[in-house]
Amino acid sequence: MAKTWNSGEPSQEWLADQNYPKSAATTHPGGHKRPHNNIQRTAGLSVLSFARKHLDDPQDFWENTLWTDETKIELFGRSVSHYVWRKSNTAFQKKNIIPTVKYGGGSVMVWGCFAASGPRRLAVINGTMNSAVYQKILKENVRPSVCDLKLKRTWVLQQDNDPKHTSKSTSEWLKKNKMKTLEWPSQSPDLNPIEMLWHDLKKVVHAQKPSNVAELQQFCKDEWAKIPPQRCNRLIAKLSRTLDCSCCC
Repeated sequence: MAKTWNSGEPSQEWLADQNYPKSAATTHPGGHKRPHNNIQRTAGLSVLSFARKHLDDPQDFWENTLWTDETKIELFGRSVSHYVWRKSNTAFQKKNIIPTVKYGGGSVMVWGCFAASGPRRLAVINGTMNSAVYQKILKENVRPSVCDLKLKRTWVLQQDNDPKHTSKSTSEWLKKNKMKTLEWPSQSPDLNPIEMLWHDLKKVVHAQKPSNVAELQQFCKDEWAKIPPQRCNRLIAKLSRTLDCSCCC
């Protein structure tokens, strides 16, 4: 007899035993794209080259890196993936659908940074993000964060290959301000440990159910500051293993 919850639906454990595939819960079929798994496989040559180059770097190098990124956090949590056990061809049954807000509920774009010693600045991005806005964020947040985190003089800045980060004006700005950057492989979000912190942040912020964008912004700032330094340290400690796995792919 199937194990059931109080609702009478088969439990996830029972469904797993029956070899039902675990699939992302589907949003309502009204033009919204379905959420996808945040953990994507990266197997490009650039990733392999990066992993081989840095595989033997001492742990001190990674601990002296300032990790940065941007992410969008939506008011009603539509950017968070949800998973359900379901039979094939049942994606659009009511029990497997997550309702959405027809015209969206608002969102905030944030830039954040952290190091092995803990999280630091989180900046809300207002308006369109371009090279000039990005440089302003770096100017206002990078060096204060480096100082607060007590990174060594040999610290490096990690950023991905977004065009705003690699534009001619940004490259010149970084050189002028003597900020050394870590070369970064393209299409490799899984390598950046900050992705795990974004996941943590979105989960705890959405659990508080902010009712408007102003609350959403404040919750993001408050919860980012609460991320335990131990969590950051563990993520960086695992980086060598991640690189080793990339080399084996």
